[in-house]
Amino acid sequence: MKNGERAGTLRRTSHGAEFVYDETFRAKCLKNGSIGVACTLSPYSDTHSITGINLHPFFAGLLPEGLRLKALRNSLKTSEDDLFTMLVALGEESVGDVYVVSGHEDTQKAPPQVTLEDVDFHALLENNINPVLQMGAVDIGVPGVMPKLSASMITFPIRIKERRKQYILKLQPQEYPKLIENEAFFMAMAKACGLTAAEVKVVKDSKGQSGLLVTRFDRVYSKDSKTFSRLHQEDACQLIGTYPHDKYRLSAKKIGEAIAKFSAAPIIDLKNFLDLYIFSYIIGNGDLHAKNISLLAHPQTGALALSPCYDILSTVPYGDPRMALSLGGRDDNFTIGDFVTFAKQFSIPAKAVEMSISKMVKKATPWVDRLGEIGFEPKIEKHLRKTLLERLSRLDKGVKLST
Repeated sequence: MKNGERAGTLRRTSHGAEFVYDETFRAKCLKNGSIGVACTLSPYSDTHSITGINLHPFFAGLLPEGLRLKALRNSLKTSEDDLFTMLVALGEESVGDVYVVSGHEDTQKAPPQVTLEDVDFHALLENNINPVLQMGAVDIGVPGVMPKLSASMITFPIRIKERRKQYILKLQPQEYPKLIENEAFFMAMAKACGLTAAEVKVVKDSKGQSGLLVTRFDRVYSKDSKTFSRLHQEDACQLIGTYPHDKYRLSAKKIGEAIAKFSAAPIIDLKNFLDLYIFSYIIGNGDLHAKNISLLAHPQTGALALSPCYDILSTVPYGDPRMALSLGGRDDNFTIGDFVTFAKQFSIPAKAVEMSISKMVKKATPWVDRLGEIGFEPKIEKHLRKTLLERLSRLDKGVKLST
């Protein structure tokens, strides 16, 4: 289904899987010149087959990550590579406007409506991924050291009563102290530095537990129909046609090429992507991977553009200062020259990059004195402060506007 409309049939085959377009939907896409179900599933072909793996990369990208994926897999008693079964079981709970229903019936269950002050966040999580947690199959605390922060993010969709928005609620993993406050701080800093960012807010439940409420930008409320519509969204893994487990292996250049290919305004979006990368480098966001960069469809025209940034935080306090996406073959110690070189590959003027960095450094610097708002231990805060100052200084000294 694509935003409530039947788009085609996804089948498991003896060698993998195939997606076959519904002819009515396909004809409509060809007439309107739309992308169809996904950028890598063009309506110019009626059938798209995959071998070796039982789900196309785009559909695999609809699956949740971390705890919710583990719970889903355990509840189905299936293997990690049985992506097809997990997607069918997931149903309509996916990012964007594409989702899978079993048979021909579209159930479209809305996320639960809650009053935050009256609920227990962890009870909400248990209900969201029942019955696995109640059976003890998954530990909600997710103990132990994970190789990358994203592996232990605890997120699930909700609605708040009397509000015309939908949200993602993030909970605090035990092994990453102050992660909620960390993300809230740096998302606010990103906005102050000129980036378009998702709306976030730290909230408390009935037991005083913290959560991060993230407003979904892939859901739009209609006053006329009093219902939510879905906006098409594809992350960089989906755009490139690779699987989610490759999200840390891709380069900034590879993602830039995908943006250039599918964005309706590629130069603007490539510049915005570079700004996001530079900001992430300044704050030490080692979790800016390919699934944290997306193109989003315009509500009226359907044109794809870089989505508001999301999942922005510093991984320096957790021992990970290096960038997840390599740029020019490196993941640290960048200069303005490195960013200018990257920009030139996509016809972005050097002067535009230098001016952007100069403005970002100026706007970011006052936030260093506010790091105490996050609540880290003094030793961790000192290390984070040092990292930011070193990177800001490195970029500030290199600023020399082109003539």
